[in-house]
Amino acid sequence: MKKNLSRLYLLFWLVPLVVSPFQWFSSIVQDVEIFRPIDGTGILVAKNFGTLAVFYFLLLAAMLVSEFFQKNDVLQVVIIGLQIMFSTIFFMLPRIIIGPTGLAQSGMSDVDFYLKALLLSIEPSYMIALFSLVISVFLYFTFNICLRNKSV
Repeated sequence: MKKNLSRLYLLFWLVPLVVSPFQWFSSIVQDVEIFRPIDGTGILVAKNFGTLAVFYFLLLAAMLVSEFFQKNDVLQVVIIGLQIMFSTIFFMLPRIIIGPTGLAQSGMSDVDFYLKALLLSIEPSYMIALFSLVISVFLYFTFNICLRNKSV
């Protein structure tokens, strides 16, 4: 039972893959005096950020290999570090995609407008994916690093 519960983080890590067909971002961006909509699904984000998508799948493969084969303490620390790094980059995606340019003519000087526009452009499926990554990192840290070291 405890072993199956310790693998629960893998389920949460797969949630971004499950919600990728749904819309993650929706906004109107001003680009050279032409307003164009940004309707970004998770699949479109993966196509435009191929390095991030490959990193996601390589990290998933590393987690599967470390989970179903002999556990190595150094590999687990590397995996938790890479999970945190990926989640941080994933958290910054709205800022990278939408950014301050185009949402407000004054750029970052109009912080209230920028923050409201950024929050309005983020769709619930992106938030579900982000929260599931955070939960996955927390569960991985709890079960594979903290509790494993206490039982030894």
